[in-house]
Amino acid sequence: MIAQGYPLYPGALGENFTTAGLDRREIRLGDRFRAGQAVIEISKMRVPCATLNVFNGEGRPPIQEVVFDKRVKAGDPSSPYWGLGGFYARVVRDGLIRSGDRISRLDSIA
Repeated sequence: MIAQGYPLYPGALGENFTTAGLDRREIRLGDRFRAGQAVIEISKMRVPCATLNVFNGEGRPPIQEVVFDKRVKAGDPSSPYWGLGGFYARVVRDGLIRSGDRISRLDSIA
């Protein structure tokens, strides 16, 4: 998003985890991940809200339009916008998570 001219930084969109090495296009609802000692399950897509308007600027479309579309809303992972708005996850097993801890896929219920 920074490359597209939006002034973002880690945590700017309210995310609790910022990851590297996970392909958002391959994440599905129901996927489970180990993050540090915790286990989380992807529960739903994040829907961008008006709070993100602070990142809009002249000459760019609203940030909501570049991270979310009707196909994502309908649950279609083939959308090029899939995962750009982020995911919500529920805690399956609590545990300590530290910056730099590995996040790895466990399984999927789908």
